[in-house]
Amino acid sequence: MKKTHTISIGIVSFIIVSLPVTKNMIRYHMNPLEASLVIVLDVTHWAPNYSEKKFKELKIGDMEDQVRKALGPPLYVTDNGSGVVWYYTVGPNGQPLSYSDGSTHVRGVWYNHQKKIKKKLHYYYFD
Repeated sequence: MKKTHTISIGIVSFIIVSLPVTKNMIRYHMNPLEASLVIVLDVTHWAPNYSEKKFKELKIGDMEDQVRKALGPPLYVTDNGSGVVWYYTVGPNGQPLSYSDGSTHVRGVWYNHQKKIKKKLHYYYFD
């Protein structure tokens, strides 16, 4: 009985540990090592009203006010010359991507000059 109990605990522990790795493998199309590193290296700060479900529901062409209604205000805004990008994730220093002090999830919305979504940013940035 004790051996069976120990094996059951081991299996449950393995499942609990492997679920986040599997989720990252699927979400970002990563190999197991990269997916594991996301868990160890991640220093992402998320916008308070951000929702992955609502982010996925946004469509190319949606207007800026629809995004603000769905996700709230962004944490960081930048104009890259071909449009404005709203970031809903940043590093510990309040900056996105390579300007952040660490590896982060990237969630952002890139608008064209008509304030419509041109592109959605959804990936993991390794620093």
